[in-house]
Amino acid sequence: MMLKLSLSILFVVACVQAQLEDGDSRIIKGNPAQNGKIPYMASVQVTGQGHMCGGAILDSKWILTSGHCIARIMPDTKKLKVVVGTTSLKAGGQEFDVSKVTVHPDFDKSKLINDIALLQVSKPMEFGDKVQAIDLPEKDTETGANVMVSGWGLTANEQSAYPDKLQTLNRIALSIENCKDVLGDFPNEKRLCTVPQKKGTGICVRDAGSPLVEGKALVGVASFVLFDCGSKYPDGYASVFAYKDWIKKNMS
Repeated sequence: MMLKLSLSILFVVACVQAQLEDGDSRIIKGNPAQNGKIPYMASVQVTGQGHMCGGAILDSKWILTSGHCIARIMPDTKKLKVVVGTTSLKAGGQEFDVSKVTVHPDFDKSKLINDIALLQVSKPMEFGDKVQAIDLPEKDTETGANVMVSGWGLTANEQSAYPDKLQTLNRIALSIENCKDVLGDFPNEKRLCTVPQKKGTGICVRDAGSPLVEGKALVGVASFVLFDCGSKYPDGYASVFAYKDWIKKNMS
């Protein structure tokens, strides 16, 4: 039974990854973010294609995002750029070229294991009311914690449903252990999951890489959804706490 569950989940994740590689996604039934309220938010973009994934500002030169977002365009990473300081994809913000790309060395595209990456921008970002770094977590996220995700992914299960305005959504966290219980034999203990506070909500295409925040700390990087966007099933995130040492080492 567990093996059957594992294989079905692997199939679902592969389908979701194909969606992420072929198009955009956004938060289902979220709320528009107020300008300046999510100052750590970044849009990871490809020249000529626009927004591809979300990201989080860690300091004036580093962005944290998902590994599969970056792996899909490698080795042609010169087309990458980062936009910060705006809730609109059409106006405002600071734009930067990407000078260095570091995908986790054990990233597994087929299973979305170690789905995390760092981007170094070509020059320091100018911090202010609309652009600020977010802290790394001091502890594991526990089951039942109130968390928030933000992104520019699909707002409905339709390929035309892309937002201009950044969307936010409150979720309830499952710890690494409880997430592991839900996913069965699906490998890797370094994942957080979230479940909806409200029915029919969740992350979707092009929300990959987007930040999951608990209080004032970045605790997750959006990675995958199970079945349809906004379903009753958990969304999956790379646990930032589990990768904290790797992140700090590669930023230095």
